Amino acid sequence: MDAAKNQWQLDQNKHDGDVVTWNDLTPYLRAESKLSTNEGKDTLDNPFDIGPIGTSPRVHPASKDALSSATGGDAFWGPYSFWTGLPRELAEG
Repeated sequence: MDAAKNQWQLDQNKHDGDVVTWNDLTPYLRAESKLSTNEGKDTLDNPFDIGPIGTSPRVHPASKDALSSATGGDAFWGPYSFWTGLPRELAEG
C-alpha cells in the first residue's frame, strides 16, 4: 500500500497533505493480491487508514489489538500504528 501510494503521488504530481483514496490506489496494486481484492480492508475485515500524502498508512486499532499477542505490541507496528481518538496531526506530533 505504501509503494502504491508513493507511485500514485509521483504519477499524479501530488504533494504532502493531498488526499488519496482507495480508488486512487487500486490501479497500483497487484490485481490478484488480497490487498487489492479486499477493498481496502485487512484480513480481519477492518479498514486501513490510508492517510494523506506524506503520512504512513495505518492499521485499524481492532486489528492491532487482535494481533497484539503475536506481534509484541506497539514496537512491531511502528509508523503504521493507529491512534484512536486523536487527529493524525496530534498523534504524530
